Order: sequence, then structure tokens, then C-alpha cells
Amino acid sequence: MSGLSRRALLGSGAAAAVGAVLSRTPAWAAAGRRPNILCLVSEDCAAPYLGAYGGIAETPVIDRLAAEGVRWENCFSAAPVCAPSRLAMVTGVPAESCGPGEHMRAIGSLPAALRDRGWPALLREAGYYCTNNAKEDYNAPIDTAATWDASHGFAHWRNRPAGAPFFAIFNPQITHESNVFYAEADEQATGGSVSTSPMLSKP
Repeated sequence: MSGLSRRALLGSGAAAAVGAVLSRTPAWAAAGRRPNILCLVSEDCAAPYLGAYGGIAETPVIDRLAAEGVRWENCFSAAPVCAPSRLAMVTGVPAESCGPGEHMRAIGSLPAALRDRGWPALLREAGYYCTNNAKEDYNAPIDTAATWDASHGFAHWRNRPAGAPFFAIFNPQITHESNVFYAEADEQATGGSVSTSPMLSKP
């Protein structure tokens, strides 16, 4: 491994992880289909609160998605606060490997292998339609245009080309801690680019 830095290895590792996930779907591959991937982000709200994990919250739609899809049992946040953990989520690289990105309100230095893109760019190269609705706050100079087909409050997998598989993130702000402090918490947290219903964002 001479000549290969840790940063280069981590950057290539993110690409390898995406390839590994897509290659482990023999049933879909045999049928000529690829899985759609839906990611629901609930900030400041641990999984054990959700019905699918035995929690007290009544979450019948999420419970059904968990029953019919994949329910992760060993999944951990890469950092105790949102921006560094979001850096890890979009790159596949620990924030502390992109210093000073492990600190809040910093600009992490990304491995050159990522080319300032998040790993969804690799899915796009594989024919996926990738959307982020809507929070970014990556703590690093991520090129969102190169990472996502759409990243805004109206981004949705329904806008994909016919027959294309999708990877879609939805990150409503209703559980974010800012809802405790601001009357218009969604607007405070995202600069006004949100998908949460106005009826849900007000007490």
C-alpha cells in the first residue's frame, strides 16, 4: 500500500461501499431490476422511539416500510451533532478524517478521490435518480449539483425519468431541536427551503 494515503483510501472506500451494496442484490439483478432506496432522516429523535423499533410513537407507515423493506439494527451516528454527522452521511467518510469537519460550523477538507461530490453521485453514474429534500448543511464544500439530481424543498423521486431507480432523502425539520426555540423553526434551520407542511411547523 505504499503511496496510498489514508485519505485516498477512505475516499475510494466510499465508492467501494456503494458498489458492494448494489452488487448484493442477486434477486433484483436476476430480474433486471435495481432496488429503490428511500432514506427518512429524523433529527434529534432516536430510533428506539419509533414503533418499528418497539418505541412508544405510533408510526404505522414507517412500521410498514420497515416490515417490507430493510430495517437496520446496527446503525450509529458518526457524530453527536448534525453537521459533522451529515458530512459522514453524504461522503461515507468519518468527519474526523476530513478535518476540521468534525467541528460544528467548520469546512472539512475532503479526500481528492471524492472530487467534492457526495457518494450519491456514484449512484447517478449507475443510472439512479438521486434527490435530497431538503437539508444540506454538510460542513464541507460538497458540490450539490454534482451530487444530486435535485436538492431543494420540492425534490422528489416522483420526478425521475420513467423506469429509473431512485435514491431519495427526506429530512423534514419537525423533530429538529430548533423547533423548541423558534416560532418558524423550519425556516430558521434551512433558510426557508423545506418540505414540511405549514400546519405541522406551527404549534
